[in-house]
Amino acid sequence: MWRKQLAALALQAKVNLKVEKRVRQPIEVMGDEAQLYRMVYNLVSNAIDYTPPGGEVAIALEKESPYAAIRVRDTGIGIAEEDRSRIFDRFYRVDAHRSRHQGGSGLGLPISRAIARLHNGKIEVESEVGRGSTFTVYLPLR
Repeated sequence: MWRKQLAALALQAKVNLKVEKRVRQPIEVMGDEAQLYRMVYNLVSNAIDYTPPGGEVAIALEKESPYAAIRVRDTGIGIAEEDRSRIFDRFYRVDAHRSRHQGGSGLGLPISRAIARLHNGKIEVESEVGRGSTFTVYLPLR
């Protein structure tokens, strides 16, 4: 179901959505499936929102013991270094003007970080303005 919802968002935004499974065997994490879905959905929908038409958003699952790593990479606008420390603050938006026209409350990333922390995980971000961002969620393996 999640693939259809995210694929519809990507299609509407004219963004190519790729799913890359980089593990040979199934991996498991313990947690609340609905909350983990919400976390990934928030990250992917943000990536789609901030990627221009013709760009790409890729979701990858990898095993980096003792963690499962979920990477959401985009070819979007990127995040300036001075903004990266604040993007997980409630209501903070890097581009408030754009967000105001597209919707969004500035809560998606703080909620995602809270969900990761509740599952004894963490979220890291790498970004370059004009080249895109990669958000990586690390969740302990079961």
